Parts: sequence; structure tokens; C-alpha cells
Amino acid sequence: MTAATTDVLVVAYGIPGMPREELKEGLTVAANYIRRFAGGEIVMDEF
Repeated sequence: MTAATTDVLVVAYGIPGMPREELKEGLTVAANYIRRFAGGEIVMDEF
């Protein structure tokens, strides 16, 4: 990401046996860090 970036797609994959909620929590943490330090809006269409 740079100052000119307008869109970011974050994709998360879990290992076999990893609970879905744990993966979702990690993705949410990553998205919140991006918003905190880079600004913008979080849009989650699918999980």
C-alpha cells in the first residue's frame, strides 16, 4: 500500500482444522490495523 492506494483486498486462508471464527477474528484484526494506520473504510462482503 502507498499513499495513492485506493482499494485493498485482504484474503485469509486457515490451516486444516482451524476454527472458522478464529480465522474471521484474525482477518478482522488485520482489517482494523489497516484502517487504524491507513484510514479508509472496511467493507466485508463475504466470509
